[in-house]
Amino acid sequence: KIMSEMIRPERALLYLVPGRLVKVRDGSTDWGWGVVVNVVKKPPASSTLPPALSAPRNNYIVDTLLHCSSSSSENGANGPRSKPCPPRQGEKGEMHVVPVPLPLLSGLSSVRISIPTDLRPPEARQNILFAVQELGKRYPQGLPKLHPITDMGIEETELVDLVHKLDGLEQKLCSHPLNKSDQSEQQLSWYQRKAELNHEIQQLKSKMRDSQLQKFRDELKNRSRVLKMLGHIDTDGVLQLKGRAACLIDTGDELLITELMFNGTFNELDHHQVASVVSCFVPCEKSSEQIRLRNELSKPMMQLSEAARKIAEVHTYLLYHHYLLSH
Repeated sequence: KIMSEMIRPERALLYLVPGRLVKVRDGSTDWGWGVVVNVVKKPPASSTLPPALSAPRNNYIVDTLLHCSSSSSENGANGPRSKPCPPRQGEKGEMHVVPVPLPLLSGLSSVRISIPTDLRPPEARQNILFAVQELGKRYPQGLPKLHPITDMGIEETELVDLVHKLDGLEQKLCSHPLNKSDQSEQQLSWYQRKAELNHEIQQLKSKMRDSQLQKFRDELKNRSRVLKMLGHIDTDGVLQLKGRAACLIDTGDELLITELMFNGTFNELDHHQVASVVSCFVPCEKSSEQIRLRNELSKPMMQLSEAARKIAEVHTYLLYHHYLLSH
């Protein structure tokens, strides 16, 4: 908010003179400090553009000397130079004049340096780079910035309150013991990396929760299809008599026992045979021992096997159908 008020054309143009140091940030790309060469006003934007794009500040371009990667040379081998980008870590780089839209300025320094009238020779631009780097060594805590109240004379109540709050926070930051500690840059980079990893962990946990929820939804759909095909619910998902009976069974395989109940398997059995059939649903260790059934139990066991095969076929069919849809 403070910076957006400071770079309003009616305020900023007075200070954007040749030699002024400005800080440039384009999204996540931090260019650092550059040197103003000239300010150019573009023709008025078309009235069909949204108000955010047709604002007066978007009509100004600040020609700025920025420290660019060597790959952004003016005379590329295969035609015009590529889009300028900051130098990689450890790369020497070169100074080039880059057109910077006014909204991309993220800082105005109170420092000005003299620049030559002719910036075409590489040596002239390189001398400016040395001057900017020397200023960085002279001000290790950062270059002094234009103060919106004392330097630029901004008196709006809301902005003045924000500036006072910012000054208070900066004083707290400077007085913090960590600010005066002898920790190295490497240790600070470790803390920063730890914070980034914690952020990645939170993002991964959020994705895990989303994936588990999606897995539960898919499983719910598949189970609903099985219940529909077996007649426990109708096409609208309303519970039927068969489903109500399955809800009352809290031990064993609910679907299989319900199938046996509704196909009449238990109707012709006495209480001894019913106990024998129901014993098949008691969980026990798998055994290779051969069991010889009595003749009166052969038919109910065959009906049990057919009911189990029917449920398994429904499961297999729906799994195959889901596989075809997903591929």
